[in-house]
Amino acid sequence: SDEVKKFKVHLVGHAHIDMNWLWSWRDTVETIKNTFKTMLDLMDKYPVFHFSQSQAVTYMVTEELFPEIFNRIKKKIENGNWEVTASTWVEADLNMGGNEAIVRQFLYGKRFSKDRFNVDVEVCWEPDTFGHPLTMPQIVRKAGMKYYYFMRCGRGFPIFWWESPEGSRILAFNSVYNNVVYPRTVCSIAREVYEKHGLKTSMFVYGVGDHGGGPTLEDIEIALKMMDKPLLPTVVFSSAREFFREVEDEVRLRHKELPVIKGELNFTFDGCYTTHADIKRYNRLCERMLVDAEKICCITDTYPRDRLADAWRKTLFNQFHDILDGSGIRETYEYSKKLAEDALECAREVMDMALEKLASSIKFKEDGLPIVVFNPLPWPRRDIVKVKAPSHLIPAKPTVVSSNGLVEPVQVCEDELVFVADVPALGYSTYYLKEGTVDTEMLAKDLTLENEFLRVTIDSRTGTIRELYDKKANRIVFNRFQYEATQPRENNLFQVLYEAP
Repeated sequence: SDEVKKFKVHLVGHAHIDMNWLWSWRDTVETIKNTFKTMLDLMDKYPVFHFSQSQAVTYMVTEELFPEIFNRIKKKIENGNWEVTASTWVEADLNMGGNEAIVRQFLYGKRFSKDRFNVDVEVCWEPDTFGHPLTMPQIVRKAGMKYYYFMRCGRGFPIFWWESPEGSRILAFNSVYNNVVYPRTVCSIAREVYEKHGLKTSMFVYGVGDHGGGPTLEDIEIALKMMDKPLLPTVVFSSAREFFREVEDEVRLRHKELPVIKGELNFTFDGCYTTHADIKRYNRLCERMLVDAEKICCITDTYPRDRLADAWRKTLFNQFHDILDGSGIRETYEYSKKLAEDALECAREVMDMALEKLASSIKFKEDGLPIVVFNPLPWPRRDIVKVKAPSHLIPAKPTVVSSNGLVEPVQVCEDELVFVADVPALGYSTYYLKEGTVDTEMLAKDLTLENEFLRVTIDSRTGTIRELYDKKANRIVFNRFQYEATQPRENNLFQVLYEAP
């Protein structure tokens, strides 16, 4: 029995709370309240009980709507019973979120944890996420953490070093997150860790999850009985941080070599990457617009911090893995669409305000209607510009002239001007709308467009491409009559074809 007791299992209680998965936001709020209150009551009844909870948004909801519960949580954190694993705002999808948004998940999650609880979170908690990109070790380390807990898409090792391409490493632990305390299940994880790695320290994450719940009274009672059994491993109510620190010490002191995993940990539930294209489009728009708004605000020294922070929190919430992945119900997306629209409205208003300030500081030196084009990207661009202008200000033969005298042709599409502009990185160029003509190599006759490379013929009835001719190769790329099987014939003939090996 002395040998058995050298094995130590850290019991880490947790309640996985899905944001609006198969229920409404109102139900999610109630789940947070009921789960947290239950955990606090269990701590009062069992002073040795420990609980770990992720997702900063759950704490924000509690602080705003249930202050009494929030204050009780703060006391349990101070006592060491409640571990804050809120390294991110929500447990987001890590494959579809942009790099800047993933960094914001950590920024907003860790900042909230530090501001409200004076806790510097050390464990990145991603148990239910549907995959993990190979850049995560670097991002996690740069966010000030070195430990990673997850369940899905493991490589067959309960514990290992995960290394990103540039060499950053984090210590990762892979196990089921919603287990039930029972001698067989607890001993199973201890045995697996020892057989594969020769380590006597392991972690057992347990508690009812998805719709909240957490550890049960039965879990705690069984754990207490296990502590008195001489032929079972040593079990302790603990935290994820304490487990990682202890096992890291064991690896170092006993000179154990853990596997080093390189590359991504993917995939599961592949269909989630194509489901609900609407929320995926909203996500990318919010990410792009908010980043662009912040760049322009920084340049013009007009940064409405609170408004942008609120818009970012809404965007980050919508990246929760069951929301962005498209596995929620109708109410899920009605709520998230409203959040996305609010974030986009904020980004547009803030951007317009900053651009107006920028434009008002420019001294226009040429005749004609000035058009200021801003490039939010960190490299120079020559790209198409679309801008609306009152019809009475558009010349009969419009052109635009840059500040250095370069003349560009303008196409008028109803109330929109279209032209090509050269703009420096994170900067602007001014163009002046004037009357004029431009020599161009583009020829347009009847329903044919032609330049030195291509000739395109348009079908008069449908407006689709009838023929594409490559002048350099001296060949027809395609025409309507080349592919007899193409149906309907009115479609463009650009097709994505799949050929089996």
